[in-house]
Amino acid sequence: MIRTLGGAPPCPGARAPPGLPRPHTATQSRARIPAAAPDHQNTPAGPDPLASPGGPVPGFDAPGSPFRLAILGDLHLDEPTRPAFDEAAAQLRALLLGGVPGEGGGGGGAAPTHGDAGPDAPQPRLLQLGDLGASSFSPGSSPCFAAAAAFLDARVGVPRALVTGNHDLEAPSFDLAGDLDGPPSDAANLAAWRAAFAQPHTWAATLGPARVLGLSTSTWRSNAASVHEVRVAAACLDWLEAEVAATPPTTPIIIASHAPPAGCGLRVVQDVHVRNRCAYLNHSDPGEAARFVALVERHANICLWFSGHYHLSHQYATSISVVNACAFVQVGVIGPASTRDGYRQSRLLTGDGRGFKLFSIDHGAGGVARLDLARAWADPSPPAPRPVPRAERLDAGAAAMGWLTSEVECEMPGVEPAGSESDEEGGSGGGGGSGGGGGGLSLPSFSAYPQAWATAAGEALLALPAALESALEAQRKDEPASSSSSSAQQEQQQQQQVVDDGGAWLDEVTADAASAALAQVGSIGSLSAPGAAQLAADLGYFCGALRTLGASVPAPLATWAVASSWPEAAFAGGGAADGAVARGEVDGETVRLVAAVRGIAAAP
Repeated sequence: MIRTLGGAPPCPGARAPPGLPRPHTATQSRARIPAAAPDHQNTPAGPDPLASPGGPVPGFDAPGSPFRLAILGDLHLDEPTRPAFDEAAAQLRALLLGGVPGEGGGGGGAAPTHGDAGPDAPQPRLLQLGDLGASSFSPGSSPCFAAAAAFLDARVGVPRALVTGNHDLEAPSFDLAGDLDGPPSDAANLAAWRAAFAQPHTWAATLGPARVLGLSTSTWRSNAASVHEVRVAAACLDWLEAEVAATPPTTPIIIASHAPPAGCGLRVVQDVHVRNRCAYLNHSDPGEAARFVALVERHANICLWFSGHYHLSHQYATSISVVNACAFVQVGVIGPASTRDGYRQSRLLTGDGRGFKLFSIDHGAGGVARLDLARAWADPSPPAPRPVPRAERLDAGAAAMGWLTSEVECEMPGVEPAGSESDEEGGSGGGGGSGGGGGGLSLPSFSAYPQAWATAAGEALLALPAALESALEAQRKDEPASSSSSSAQQEQQQQQQVVDDGGAWLDEVTADAASAALAQVGSIGSLSAPGAAQLAADLGYFCGALRTLGASVPAPLATWAVASSWPEAAFAGGGAADGAVARGEVDGETVRLVAAVRGIAAAP
C-alpha cells in the first residue's frame, strides 16, 4: 500500500509522474536542552539502583489471562507535532480495548475473537521501549519524564511498563559537580526515572502464560566508547541470565530492550549506529555483547525480543529476524519528526493460553493492523514471520541498502569511538572526523545527524521505485485481458515500454537531484568545522540514497561528501588527500575547492 504523506518533491524542480504519491519525512535534529533547575536536588535518596536489579511493575501482571499488549518504540514526544502522537495513542487505545479484526485465538487458530467484557476479556497493557522526549521536552529530565507519563496515562490509559533508552539518561541537570562523566550522575538520572514511573528499570512480569523481562539502559555519561551505547549494567545482565535459567522450559519468555543484541539479524543503520558503536546492547564489549544472543541460543523458550532504537519501520525484509526459536522484532516510531523512512508504526501482540499473534499498526494509514506473525507457544519449529508484501517493502529489489544493512560487522577497524553528547543522533553538530589507522583517510564520527532536507530528499527518492511498481501493478489490473496471442504480445510490449519509461524517468530524477544538490553545495562560501561535519553527514546520507537506487553519484558531489569531514592534516602535501586523488577515489579539483571553503591551505 502506497500512502500519500505529503511534503516536497525529491529535489528542487523535480517532476513527479501523474498519480504517484510522494512519501516524505522531515526528520529533525534534536539538541539537548538543559532543564531550568538541577533535577538531582529533588531526586529521592536511596540505594544505588544498579545494585539490586529486577522486580515487579505494579499493576502490570495479568497471569493466566488473554492479553493485548501494545508496544511503542522510541517515543521522542514532540510538542510541535503533538497531534500525530495523540492520533497514534487513540488508535492504540481503540485496538487495545476493542480488538483487531481476525485476532482470534493464539497461534493462528480458528478460535473466535475474545470477548471484551467479563472475566475472560483480554487484559490491555502497554510496553514502551525508551527514549521518551524530543528536544522540546529536554530528554532525560524530570519534566520530560512527567510529560511522557502524563501522555501515556491520559492518551492510552492502560497499565504500562517501560524500559530506558540512551536519551533517557542524558539530562545535563543531573551532572553532579566534579562528576560530569561518572557513574554517580548516571545513577541520579536513573533514580529519577524510577521515581517518575514508579517501577524498577529492570523488571519481570507475567502476561497470560508468558514471562516478560524488561532490560534498561543503565549508563550514559560513564560509557567508555560512546555515550549513546545502550549499555545494560553487569548486575542486570547477570540478573537476566539467572531469571531465564530459573524459568521452566515450558514457560514462554518475552524480552524487551531499547536496542537489540548483536547477532540478532535485524536491519540496522550502519552509518549512524554501527560506526558509533551504539547499534547493539553493550556494543563496545564483545564479551558482554555475545552473552545476549548466547542466552537465546541456549533457551528455546525465549520466543520474542522487542527493541527500537533505529527509528526504522516494519517495512523491511529484516524488520523481524529469527535466531533459534526467537523472533527479534523491530518496533518503529509514532512521531513524524523521528521516523527515518516516513512510516509511523507500533506493534500489537495478542495472546492467550495457546499462542500469540503479532501485528504491525500503521498510524499513517489510520491505524490499520497487518498480521506479521502467528504462532503457538509450544510450537517447536522456528518462527516463520509473514513476508512484507513486495509492493510495501522499502528494500524491494535492492541487493544492498548501503547505509541501511543488517550484514555488517560490529567492529569498525580504524574508527575511533566517538564520545560527544550528540554522537548517536539529534546533536547540534560536532567536530571533524575521528582518527583512522594505517595512514588512511579518517571516517567521520557522525556527531551530526542528517538534516531535514537530506532525509526528505533521500527518503523520497528511495520510495519512488515502490511507488512506480504499485502504479504499474494498478495499471495492469485495470486493463482488460487480451483475447488473442497477438493482442497478448502487443500488451506485453506495451507493458515493457511503460517499465522502460519508468526506469528512464527514475534515472532523470536522480540525475536532476544530484545536480541540484551539487549546485547548492557549490554556492557555499565558507564552512566552520561543525558546518563541515554537518555537510558530510547530509551529503553522505543523500549520496547513499542515490547509490541504493543504482544511480551514479557525480564525482564532485561524492568528493564533497567525504572531503568535508577530513581532518586538516589530510590536505597537506603528501597527505591522505593526495593519495586518494592519485588512486582516483576523489576529484582533485573538488578537494582543493573543499579546502578553500574550509579555510585550509591545501597542497598545490
